[in-house]
Amino acid sequence: MRPIAAALTVLASPAVAAPNVVTDIAPINGIASIVMGDLGTPEVLIPLGADAHDYALRPSDAGRLANADLVIWVGEGLTPWLLKSMETLGDDATNLELLDTDGWEKRDISKSQDDHDDHDDHDDHKEDEDHTDHEGHDDHKDHDDHEEHDDHAGHDHGDVDPHAWLSPTVAAVWANHIATALGETDPENAQTYADNAAAFGLQMDDLMADLSAQMTAYEGKTVIWPHDAYGYFADTFGIMTAGNIAGINAADPGPAHIAELREHMSEDNVGCVLADTEIGPSWADLVREGTDAKTGMLAPIGDGDYVATIEGMAATIATCLSDA
Repeated sequence: MRPIAAALTVLASPAVAAPNVVTDIAPINGIASIVMGDLGTPEVLIPLGADAHDYALRPSDAGRLANADLVIWVGEGLTPWLLKSMETLGDDATNLELLDTDGWEKRDISKSQDDHDDHDDHDDHKEDEDHTDHEGHDDHKDHDDHEEHDDHAGHDHGDVDPHAWLSPTVAAVWANHIATALGETDPENAQTYADNAAAFGLQMDDLMADLSAQMTAYEGKTVIWPHDAYGYFADTFGIMTAGNIAGINAADPGPAHIAELREHMSEDNVGCVLADTEIGPSWADLVREGTDAKTGMLAPIGDGDYVATIEGMAATIATCLSDA
């Protein structure tokens, strides 16, 4: 009877509780969920549809931060208010700021509207606008003519474009950093987290191969993005970029910038003017008015399923360009 009793004692022993993990936005929550696997479920702080730049914490959010063992967030470039909140509420939690991690290539904001060397023929516009070191219509003078419309003018995004989750390559690297942070918080399950991150990396390799092959069908066609947040995605999948409707802050564009984009519609063989959930469809419709360019609605935050988010963006772009 003693072996049976011993076995029952083991079975009755309480399992080690998974760490309380809080993430900032849905795609990061999706990656963290995959890394945690069956060991736990991370909580997402910012609900779908909320503005990550300006989100105001609710009491329930404050409670999540106060109880967190690990906070995983993109960084101050995306949610500048979150650091202060963590210092106040989550000072006992481990803080993993993904923009501060290594092993991936960071896009500098000053180059985040770079035309990827595909538009050398735009150099003749430099006499009209200062495009310092950028071929094409890269920073549009940082959209100075829009400053009165900039609802996010007080937000300093720092030097690094924070929208790096839109590259599956970066997501795979971030998954490894998440696994490391989880392993330090929960050493007993460190190997499981590492294995889950490695499996996710292989999944990202397959995703990259599939979507890159899909995008080759649209070589030579260019897109105009809703705002300056899609450089990682464009670089990853070789999508030629003619410009951005709005800058990094997604502020409403001014009439001079809209006129400039319309001038480039024919010059750059623009087949697709994209909208997104942050700036809405009206600006894209205005830019493409009177042309044959198509449009589509991007959802870069998605619903928490990281793979579906990236696949959905690729499908939207492919549909937009397929008839261009």
